[in-house]
Amino acid sequence: MNFHSPEADRTTEMKPRPRSPAEAAIPKIVWSPPDLLRLLSALAHGWRWIAAAPIVAVAATIGYLMFTDPTYEVGAQLMVRFGNELSAPPTVSTQSSQQVIPISKRLEDITAEVQIMKDPQILRRVVEDLGEDFFYGEDEAVTFFQRAKRLLKHSVTLVKEQARAVLVSLGILPELSRLDRVIAALQLYLSVEHVSRSDVIELKLAYPDPRLGEEVLRRFIGAYLAKRESIYTDSQISTFFSGELERIDRSLAEAEDSYSADRQRLAAWSVEDQRGLAVQRREALLRELREAVSTLSVTRTRIAEIDRQMAAQPEWIASSTSQQPNTLREALELKQYDLKLQVQAESRRAGSRSPLVEGLSEQIRDLDVYLSGQPARMAGEDVTQANPLRGALAKDRGEADMLLAATTARMDGLRRDVAAVEGELKSLEEASLALTRKARDVERLRLTRQRFQQGSDEARIAEQIAAAQISNVAVIAAPEAGVMPASPRTVRLLLLALALSVVAACSVILLLDALRPRIRNNRDILQHVGGATIVRAVASRGDRR
Repeated sequence: MNFHSPEADRTTEMKPRPRSPAEAAIPKIVWSPPDLLRLLSALAHGWRWIAAAPIVAVAATIGYLMFTDPTYEVGAQLMVRFGNELSAPPTVSTQSSQQVIPISKRLEDITAEVQIMKDPQILRRVVEDLGEDFFYGEDEAVTFFQRAKRLLKHSVTLVKEQARAVLVSLGILPELSRLDRVIAALQLYLSVEHVSRSDVIELKLAYPDPRLGEEVLRRFIGAYLAKRESIYTDSQISTFFSGELERIDRSLAEAEDSYSADRQRLAAWSVEDQRGLAVQRREALLRELREAVSTLSVTRTRIAEIDRQMAAQPEWIASSTSQQPNTLREALELKQYDLKLQVQAESRRAGSRSPLVEGLSEQIRDLDVYLSGQPARMAGEDVTQANPLRGALAKDRGEADMLLAATTARMDGLRRDVAAVEGELKSLEEASLALTRKARDVERLRLTRQRFQQGSDEARIAEQIAAAQISNVAVIAAPEAGVMPASPRTVRLLLLALALSVVAACSVILLLDALRPRIRNNRDILQHVGGATIVRAVASRGDRR
């Protein structure tokens, strides 16, 4: 588009309509097509720039390719098929006339699998399992080119980190850890797509190292299958049984240890044998104690009788030649009295019908018959002497006192022994009860553990069967990287650099020519100076001649 004066308008063959003075004061804008020869002439004058631009662009592209890590595309394919859970039940025979309900796959099933793969937790689990060194580790630089490439790479990374730190401090970008940035990059470069009109899910991952990319995608598929198994299977039952088995095992170990300690403490004899011996020893001690009590009672009775008889007998008696006591009769009477005391004691201890009592009674009757023939007094000297009956009674009293003291001491010892035996019996009974209770607890815990172990095995088998039945996703193409890098594409990038450099050089040349026009022919002179100016210049030149 050019601005023309009224004088230049007259040179055209078209006759414009008459213009008003106001219109004549405003320059008229007239569109004229670009001059192709003029553009080509400008490009021809700048051929050096057009020739140098592709060379610079190719050199820059080659440098970029040399210092840039290539990216490989790692791909894998999974197919959603009819799994074992969709097969006919084993009760349906293929040779029978039973009909199996037809089952068809829905688009929603494949979409659900795609959405499970897009769960961010799967990528996070893969990244955390591989660790930071897997993604940020570098091989040792050996050659000069490798060291220069690493230096340039670290410099660019440092600049990016500083720029990101500034943006984070301004609140424009969130603060992320190195692993979080890896997760964000994998989410960007991992593609999960459903192949249209098929049952195939295609996974693509752009990664600089093909082998590491295959490992990442392989871990991703494993984490996806584990996530899918956790979704479609219920592990709460096995978890419950595992927790209960751990608690029961601890309780059973404690019960068995306590039971073994008690058995070792009572290892010499069994509790029942020790209890039987203690009961026999207690019965013997009680029998001896009863005999001692009976002896003590008889002795006290005898002492009381002796005291009564000694009180009735004088200390001294008169003796003469004409009459004196019959000593044989007195001895027989003492013997009869002693037998009577024994009869009373045995009657209290064993009863009046015991053989010993009857034998003693028979002796007393014989003594009565013998005493009936003996006189009470006999002829003798008339002298005074000590009463022999009182002396005999005093002797019997001393013997009875000694027997009483010995019986009392023996009773005290027997009571202590009975108390000790009863304490031993009580401890044995308590130990027996505790041992029986612990044995019952051990048996109960063993039965409980057996039932829970059976339940755990059944739950584990059910989970394994359920996991085996979830088989409608198959890996039909394992993760594999391409032979050639996916990006950058060398040939296309070079051609694109060539084309863009030529276009850029031409654009710059034409822009500079438009901003700073050059006069190359008479037409350019006429366009920029005007015809009237040329005529006046020629006329003034003729006048000077």
